[in-house]
Amino acid sequence: MLETRSRIVILGAGFGGLTAANMLRKGLSAEHHIVVIDKKDYFLMGVVNLWILGGNRRLEDSKVSLSNFNEINRL
Repeated sequence: MLETRSRIVILGAGFGGLTAANMLRKGLSAEHHIVVIDKKDYFLMGVVNLWILGGNRRLEDSKVSLSNFNEINRL
């Protein structure tokens, strides 16, 4: 089967968007370009907000940089 290059754009870097990007990268050749677009440059799991409000954690320590995610997953 002939595989053509494509550019895949995923809107939103929440659980769904990052999981989709990761699964697509694992399933497609490196010739396919995957882009994740979000209004933020970091990922923050929702439950962490409660820890931040309670003073158990700082926002700066809870963010996961999307550029780090992209490098690790070759996006």
